[in-house]
Amino acid sequence: MAIPTLLNPFEQARLARRLAGSVPAAAAGWATADSLLDRHSRRHRDKIAIAYLDERITYGRLRERSDQFAGYFLSQGVRRGDRVAIDIDNRPEFLYAFHGLQRIGAVAALINTKLRGQPLAHVIQAANPKLVVIGGEHADVVEQLLADIAELHPKRVVVLEEVPGASPLPDGIESINDAIDAQPTDRLTSERAAARDHSSYIYTSGTTGLPKAAIISQQKFAMSGALGGHIMHRINPGELIYVTLPLFHSSALMLGWASALA
Repeated sequence: MAIPTLLNPFEQARLARRLAGSVPAAAAGWATADSLLDRHSRRHRDKIAIAYLDERITYGRLRERSDQFAGYFLSQGVRRGDRVAIDIDNRPEFLYAFHGLQRIGAVAALINTKLRGQPLAHVIQAANPKLVVIGGEHADVVEQLLADIAELHPKRVVVLEEVPGASPLPDGIESINDAIDAQPTDRLTSERAAARDHSSYIYTSGTTGLPKAAIISQQKFAMSGALGGHIMHRINPGELIYVTLPLFHSSALMLGWASALA
């Protein structure tokens, strides 16, 4: 196993021990976001995975909800390698959707929730997704977005509400909450991602032009978590990583959430 040379000898030895003992899949280079979640849901099913406001969500529940989201995506024709755009604020449903896509080998295009107008249409067109999932908190962008991406095919846009029925949706736009809740929570049979497959697209800020997509592989997600969790944060079981950045940002997703999975 090769250890990055930018680490000092103590850190190299520590990383080797931690990876070999705790995350052998990541050390071997074949881990995926789904395999990491699978490992925790089997070994630590009743331990807390997500602390969100007053909610405490276990790894077992995270696995179940992610499988329901995966089942919904499969029902919409999403398959391995397909892209799905996610425009949702930081809440558990973001991670359910993300891991639902990882479960079936699809790619999550993570949209900056502050984007509106041309920049929003651009990042979605660049991903060419099979489906666009907008959080109910951003339902106000849907009508303009549909007009802006009218030439994109397919161009199906759906809304995932935080509180079902809390706010009116544009005409012709469906809420998918009930369809997801109706999916089974048991294991799916579907084609799974490989370590070199794409996991997600994370966009640049667009400081000098329109945002551009950086491709994050499954392997990069897993190794970022291993390095972040075991070297940068030196996190131990039961400790908390407080993520204040938006999850569409690489620091939050890969050094925050992926580190927790490592």
